Amino acid sequence: MLPEFEAQLPGEDNPLEAGRAQRLRGILTEGDYGRHFLRGIALHEQCHAPFEQARTHLCYGERLRRARRRRDARTQLRAAIEIFDRLDAVPWAERARAELRATGESVPDPGPLRERLTPQEMQIALLVSEGRTNAEVSRAVFLSTRTVEFHLSRAYRKLGVATRTELTRQLASAQPADI
Repeated sequence: MLPEFEAQLPGEDNPLEAGRAQRLRGILTEGDYGRHFLRGIALHEQCHAPFEQARTHLCYGERLRRARRRRDARTQLRAAIEIFDRLDAVPWAERARAELRATGESVPDPGPLRERLTPQEMQIALLVSEGRTNAEVSRAVFLSTRTVEFHLSRAYRKLGVATRTELTRQLASAQPADI
């Protein structure tokens, strides 16, 4: 697949596509993958493509973490988070934060709860934190239980929690202005 992709590229005349090709090489290369990622980052910076640059930082960080090079991975993942946050690319920033947490680093809170959750997710999370079951929440908000479960799982993921107890603790520790 990589040779077919590379055959379509005009070399580095098109830095955006060349940077993507370097990122792909970094993902697929068995040996010295770092040089491909670094070249991809430089090319994306050269053509002013911050989103692509952040994606390359993220892929590089993921690859480094899987190679048990946690310290190096953190540098790349922090760079990705900074760019994704600046671009307001929330799902991508969340993915980079999850990778950063997987390196063992505690990740700073990205902002108030009300900015991280949709109004529907916030409403459901607050009802769950009161001790209500999913069935009780579904009746209170006039949604199916499955829809409540969907919104609740998204809220868990966005807040980095895995249980109702953790969700309740996080909501209880939040400032009233943040909710």
